[in-house]
Amino acid sequence: MRFYKRFQLFCDTTFQKRYFSQHETMMRWGAIYGYDRNKRKYSAYFRFLRFLFTKCKLMFIYRMWLMIRFICGKIDIPYMQIVVTTQCTLKCKDCHDLMPLFKKEQHYKGRLENITKDLKCLLDSVDSIMSVRILGGEPLLFKDLPKLIDYIKNEQKIKSFDIITNATIPISDDILHSLKDCYKARVIIDDYSKQVQSLKSQEKLHHIQTRLKQYDIRYFVLHWDTQKWFSTGEIKKANRTREQIAKNFLDCGMYCVSMIGNMGGSGNIFICPRATSMSKIYGINALKGDFVSLDSKNLKDDLRLFYKKTYFESCDYCGDMSKKKPIEAAIQLD
Repeated sequence: MRFYKRFQLFCDTTFQKRYFSQHETMMRWGAIYGYDRNKRKYSAYFRFLRFLFTKCKLMFIYRMWLMIRFICGKIDIPYMQIVVTTQCTLKCKDCHDLMPLFKKEQHYKGRLENITKDLKCLLDSVDSIMSVRILGGEPLLFKDLPKLIDYIKNEQKIKSFDIITNATIPISDDILHSLKDCYKARVIIDDYSKQVQSLKSQEKLHHIQTRLKQYDIRYFVLHWDTQKWFSTGEIKKANRTREQIAKNFLDCGMYCVSMIGNMGGSGNIFICPRATSMSKIYGINALKGDFVSLDSKNLKDDLRLFYKKTYFESCDYCGDMSKKKPIEAAIQLD
């Protein structure tokens, strides 16, 4: 892509929100810790950068650095989710990622060789990924998770990563050994013990926390008994106009770019994990034009233009995002 085209993207409001502003969000979330894997140096280094950019309100320095890199032709992906499986141990009524809607034969079960191949295609076309999130379904169901962790933690272009789990199954020793001494990793635990209403679920949560502490692995717990999800409405095609669909996307404001593989070929990058699920439930042809194919010969330009897009067919399947409202989290279906 020529300089003038990059400059046009640089000036686009949507691109700035989805690219530069998302980078700032990841900085505030703490993704910057991935830049230093020496534990003794990490604490002081991380505190200094957070203080400099957030407390001193100098985030514009970081943004300017990213802008200069982009104008010079660099591609720094702010955030990428990797779906390793759509199988889950819970059956949440309002699951944002639509897991209860999958029929048994529709479930996606990732293969390590395909996921690493897709990641290599992506990393060969970009200069860095600020933060990667491994998710499902329940990612602990993915049998090759320790090997995937080993691959990601040794990729210098991936600056940080996390794994999100619902704490309903134990973390294996292999996973703990892979995460140990990796200081660009953290585990995020969704605490749904109130919703599951089981003493065993509380015991499992406590056991996972104890094991992570033993291995000195960074983690934090999201307590969903005091926090809310938000409603995305019933999943159905609303047949909105192109302009209405674009507005629905902008009203959503969730720029959680998500990658999922294909059993017969290269994977694809979608606007969110909800869209990745739709691609498996309704078929890839239902979302034609929504995604970036990782086997594209113009992958670099496709990625740049992806961050400017406001029209995604998948956004027509969601409810009116201008009227989204808080709802109880993780209510279980029978």
